[in-house]
Amino acid sequence: MLTKSGRKVVMLEATDDIGGHSKTWVEPTADGDFPVDIGYIFNNAS
Repeated sequence: MLTKSGRKVVMLEATDDIGGHSKTWVEPTADGDFPVDIGYIFNNAS
């Protein structure tokens, strides 16, 4: 959204892939790729 509005954006990541608090592993199978959700961090608002 920022780049579409003409802003310059620099994204920094600690690992080679993006994801933040969520992570999906894509497992190749004979029927095609199968995405598996392997983690998400919930932050309590209270």
